[in-house]
Amino acid sequence: MPLEILKKSIAWVKSYNLGKKVHKITKTFPDEEKYDLVKQMNRAATSISMNIAEGKGRNSKKELRHYLYMAKGSCTELATQLSFAHDFGYINTNEFNELKNELIEVLKILSASINTLNKNKHH
Repeated sequence: MPLEILKKSIAWVKSYNLGKKVHKITKTFPDEEKYDLVKQMNRAATSISMNIAEGKGRNSKKELRHYLYMAKGSCTELATQLSFAHDFGYINTNEFNELKNELIEVLKILSASINTLNKNKHH
């Protein structure tokens, strides 16, 4: 699927940008977190947009719905990791709130998309 098509997806654009922000901010984490929290956060953050892309590249609404659910799972995983990062003092409250709010926005878009797909599957 061409990147131009993905760039028309609000969920993909917002989650892609969130993934870039998470990667940037985790570079400031302590070295001892490099293979633990940093790796997990970066994987979860990039997984959101990757699952959206994979779902959009599939040939059925059923598969799209599956990958959107996977993206939601990665969102909730990232939310937990952001809480740990904040509680451990690796990100400040402003950074935490900014990332959390962006994540909530992505979750809302994903939920709305899934709800639309679920309504349409019964017709």
